[in-house]
Amino acid sequence: MIDWKHLRSAMLVSHVAGIATANLAGWAVEWTQFSQGHAGGRPFGGNEDLYSNLAGSLLGQLPPCGGRPVGWAENAVAMLERLHGTLQMVRDAKP
Repeated sequence: MIDWKHLRSAMLVSHVAGIATANLAGWAVEWTQFSQGHAGGRPFGGNEDLYSNLAGSLLGQLPPCGGRPVGWAENAVAMLERLHGTLQMVRDAKP
């Protein structure tokens, strides 16, 4: 699973500040959530957030797909399909 909110945030930070900064910022968010007792705060993994941060940070460094500018969602889908094959479903809510 990919968390689009994390992917998009990491992509935007990475585009401006680099891959390492985007991943450290995402990890800091997980620590903050963990310290506040939030169930989604998992700084050592266990959910899709850290992977989504990594995927987004890498996406933020890629040139536009096919050399033409497209929106972040189109770039994200193209990258995910290159990594995992044709997407079977995209939705904006967790099960």
